[in-house]
Amino acid sequence: MEIAHVEIPISNELFHHCMFASFTAALVCGGALRKVSVGRFLVFITIWSILVYDVVARWSWHPDGWSKKLGSMDFAGGTAVHITSGTTVAAISAFYAFETRGFLQCMQRFKHIVAGLVNSALCCCKSSRKEHNTRAQGAAYEMRNGEEGTNGNADMAAGQDHETEAPAASLEVEDDAPHNINNVVLGTALLWIGWFGFNGGSALGGNLRAVLAITSTHIAACSGGSANILLFWLFNNLAQKYPRGPVSRKLSIMWFCDGAIIALVAITPAAGYVPVWSSPIFGLVSCIFVYLLRRPARVVLRDDILDVFPIHAGGGWIGMLLTGCFAEQSVVGLDGYSAIPDRSIAERLRYQMLDAFAGLLYTFFVTMAILYGLKILRSILRCRWEPVFESNRPVQDKIEATVQYMWRPKDGNIV
Repeated sequence: MEIAHVEIPISNELFHHCMFASFTAALVCGGALRKVSVGRFLVFITIWSILVYDVVARWSWHPDGWSKKLGSMDFAGGTAVHITSGTTVAAISAFYAFETRGFLQCMQRFKHIVAGLVNSALCCCKSSRKEHNTRAQGAAYEMRNGEEGTNGNADMAAGQDHETEAPAASLEVEDDAPHNINNVVLGTALLWIGWFGFNGGSALGGNLRAVLAITSTHIAACSGGSANILLFWLFNNLAQKYPRGPVSRKLSIMWFCDGAIIALVAITPAAGYVPVWSSPIFGLVSCIFVYLLRRPARVVLRDDILDVFPIHAGGGWIGMLLTGCFAEQSVVGLDGYSAIPDRSIAERLRYQMLDAFAGLLYTFFVTMAILYGLKILRSILRCRWEPVFESNRPVQDKIEATVQYMWRPKDGNIV
């Protein structure tokens, strides 16, 4: 392979892109293996890699790809890796819901979810407005009748607020109890280090552009973890000031790890295009967007327990968007041969969003076609109707990594 007078051995390029494909399959694995056996997943992911990943990767990175010709910028796989993997998990969750609950029932439930979210938002607004009016009336009553009237009116206002409180669930994300934080921290550290090769290697050489990509990746991850902790403090304080339910959350290292991963996803398409000073913006904006997206995604995609869709598809989408805002030729040209078209930010955003939405829609519908095709093939071969995905994995596939609970008898010795 030859890129602007820079010759790259075909074996190196082959290994590089094979590792990209393997990493994308690993992301899909996290959201699929809970519902399918290993053998069936291997059949699915092989077909998926050919029909989905290879197609999207070609139009994003190959010089003859339609998106690359238009001038879209995806340095290390915002669309080809993260949007495709997140959307695939969403498609698998939707397929599993259709198979177990029925299409019409799922559509009816989706309408109820949308109506409930809208009703919750409206009730929150009405309750806040009611609280403001009640406090204003209480202040006026206090001025007329003194402290005695104030106490009575405050009790009445508190009672009214309690009665008018919306029963709908809040949009705030609830904590899931992590059972092995040590492994989460270790995995985050390994991912963090591996991401340097993931983004830095996309410069296709040991040059200043690769160094800048690694630096931007590291700073974005740091800012993302810090931003997620700040978001926790902010929303936790708001929840304590305006309680809509039980408030018992405590700060955990899980929040930092979660924010770092989100920021790493967001900086992936931009690492070799944007200056270092803009990388903290990727961490902050992506964490806010994923935080707001996670609650609706958990309600709609009940089987995506690892939040693969909001983190990877949402983070990749934000990364593609911000890449069009902050990309600079001075950064791209550090490798000595690359260049980007001289366009306005609006034109860049148009092509960035075209690439992102094309990858999302193509991945979703082709993945659904693959799943239903495998289902039909299985029913033909076995001469009976049997879903591709089962509600429970086989027992032999359930491997316990560490002992989560140790029982202690009355004498205090560990059993």
